[in-house]
Formats: sequence, C-alpha cells, structure tokens
Amino acid sequence: MSKYVHLQRGFNLIELMVALALGLIIILGASNVFLSSKQSYRTNTALSQIQENSRIAFELLTRDLRQARLTGCGNLGTVSNLVNDNTDADNWFADFANRGLVGYGGGAADDNPALTTGTSAGNHVTGTDNITILGASDLSYSLKSDYAAADGLDITESSPDLSAGDLIFVCDPSQAALVQITSVSGGKFKIASGTGTPGNSAGLSYVYKSSSTLVSPLKSVTWYIGCNPVTTLACDPQRGGTSLYRVMAVGAASSVSVETQIQEMVRGVAAMNLTYHQGSDSDFKAADTVTTWDPNITDAVQATLQFVVIDASNGTSTPITRDLTTTVLLRNPPKN
Repeated sequence: MSKYVHLQRGFNLIELMVALALGLIIILGASNVFLSSKQSYRTNTALSQIQENSRIAFELLTRDLRQARLTGCGNLGTVSNLVNDNTDADNWFADFANRGLVGYGGGAADDNPALTTGTSAGNHVTGTDNITILGASDLSYSLKSDYAAADGLDITESSPDLSAGDLIFVCDPSQAALVQITSVSGGKFKIASGTGTPGNSAGLSYVYKSSSTLVSPLKSVTWYIGCNPVTTLACDPQRGGTSLYRVMAVGAASSVSVETQIQEMVRGVAAMNLTYHQGSDSDFKAADTVTTWDPNITDAVQATLQFVVIDASNGTSTPITRDLTTTVLLRNPPKN
C-alpha cells in the first residue's frame, strides 16, 4: 500500500461540541432578531392604531367644540329660548344658556344629567371628566316664504332632515330662537305652544324673512368615557375595556319627544382630562375650579386622551399607552 494514501476519519468529540455550540449561538442570534422584529412590528402596529384613533377622536371632538353655542347666524346675544323647562336638569338638551358648554370633573364628574354612571355598556365611568356641548349643527335650511305662525316654517329644500320633536334654531342677523317642532302639516313645520314634550312656552312671534333666515337642528351632545360592550374586559380602562363615547339628544320622528342616542366613537380610550381657559387667565384649569360657564369667558378647551392598545394575539401582553393632547379655540363666544 502506498505511503501516500490518506487515512479518512470523522469529527472527534471536541470538534462536534464546538460545531454545536457555534450553531446554537447562530440560532439564538437569529431567534433574537426574529423576536425583536416581531415585537417592533407589534409596537409599531399598536402605535399606528393609536395615531389613527387619536386623529378620529380629536377631529370629531374638535368639530363639536367649535360648534358650541353656535346659533347659525352669529347673534349669541339675542337668543330667545322658547322650549319649556329649558333649565330643568332632565331637559339638559335644551338648556342653551347654562349648558351651551359646561364641563364636569373632579367630585362633580358624575353629576351630568345627560349621563348614567355605572358598569354596563355605554355607562359613564365614575369620576371621569365629561363635557356637554349645545349649538346649531352644520346643517342649515332656508325659507321659501316668510314665516307665518298659522302656516309654520316653509323650508325651501324638498326633503329636509327635520321632523316633529326636533329642537331647532331659527335665526336671522337680528334675532335667534330655540324652539321645538310640534307638528308637520302640508310639508310645513309648526311651532306651537301647549303641546309636545317638553314643548314650547310660546310660538314664534318674530316674523322671519325668507331672504335672511336660516333653520338649523340643535346639536346637543355630551362626550365622556364609558364602558364598552366587550364584557371580557370588564370595563377595565387599562385592558381596553373603556371607550370614548358621545351621547346625543334627538327628536323622535314618531312622536313629539326627545330621545338620546349613545354612540361609541373610539375604542380603547382609558381616560379623558379636560381643562378650560377663561378670559385673562394665564393657564387652563379643571372643571371643578371653574366658577362660571359664561359663554363670553370660556374661550378654549384642552383635551388629553389616554389611548390603550393590547396585542390581540396575546392577551397577557403589557398594554401600550399614550397620552395625547389637543387644544381647541372656541369660535362662538368671547365677545371681548
């Protein structure tokens, strides 16, 4: 046999152990990269969801705030509220003078008559800030002919979104009135007294001209933190069990009355902190320190929302929370 023939041999034990160790290190490194990338993806997805939710929440809340105390014609100082019992707490939706914009916080956070505090779906979460806003909506109609009490409001548009029971603003540059439509006859909207719930203390005596009159539905809304319908989350704010809600008062089409509609706006909102700027104050203050809600004084609202997102694929994951803030300048008071 030639002395140049090489002997064939395998790995020895030490070489095998070194190879396994190196392979294990590489696998662990790759696993860490994968897990890190997966966690980054989950975090970025959660943050994107928070950004999307915050845009929706702030856009809708801001729209309502900027319509607070709006009459439709800009004449805040000449409003006649003809709705019966319009300062009664049960008729919060018609109290334009005192609840055009009013916040509830601190020990009074549960005192808002528009809300039911509890743990059922749609209930207000006890102790959390909320705000009631009244004003004309951005939907307005013109008159085909001058107003006559016997005929009612003759709306130019053929199919206006108005019905018996609705609360509306009727205004021109000189005068504004908050009234309830008591009936509809011949396509015209009657404003009468002595009928309806709550009804009107008097009819419209001012002659509104077709050339300068606008008719707008009243927007009566309250924003609050409420328990959402996901029962497994047990209304727990830190597990995504609460949402940003909006409750709105609307007229009932089938009868002369007012109902409320509860709308879940954004899920996973754990808290809402509302502060208010008034007149020459140097800073914003909480609702429980505000002594008057005079529309000529409160000129801005600052809202901070806490958003909570939990990875749906792993219910035990640590929730991701972010506090985001917006400041809204009010358009319909400050005369000074």
